[in-house]
Amino acid sequence: MPQLQQCYLLPAASRYHSPMNYVNLNNAVVKAQQPALVYDLNMAGRIDIAFNVMLLSDPIQQQNKWQFMAVTDIYTALLVDTNETTPVADRATIIIREGFAGYQWYGASNVVWIQKVVSMAIPDYWESNWLNVNKKYLPFQIMKDNKKYDGWIELTEDHANEQIISHRFAISKQADTAVVAGI
Repeated sequence: MPQLQQCYLLPAASRYHSPMNYVNLNNAVVKAQQPALVYDLNMAGRIDIAFNVMLLSDPIQQQNKWQFMAVTDIYTALLVDTNETTPVADRATIIIREGFAGYQWYGASNVVWIQKVVSMAIPDYWESNWLNVNKKYLPFQIMKDNKKYDGWIELTEDHANEQIISHRFAISKQADTAVVAGI
């Protein structure tokens, strides 16, 4: 089980968000044909988000798609755009309640985060705005007692080894305040 850690902010960043709870995920790996990674982001005793890989076969296009998924419950929201993609946040990106331009917070999300397309007709290829990211951040928002708590998950995409690496996550201790990714 991940260990809860406490960390304090640098003075310059502290004006943007509240104190955070940090959890080290010990570089857990999301990979095909392995159990899903599930996290209780706010330590409330329930699963808030799961990362897994699903095989989808398309006999008409003669393709298989290994889809790396992020799935949340109704109380956990991800930022999602009209193409059902999630933003890749850089370190020090401010995550605000209102979200990012072009994205909306959606609870009970089921997002294809990245996928490998295996075709009979053309060479295999990968699709996603998360390709080749190293220690970038997936924003999330949790609703608890009618209050919203923002946070982020630090991730690396490693398609050479066909995996996503989960490094750590953090969630605000105070409701309805902005947070800074990676800090």
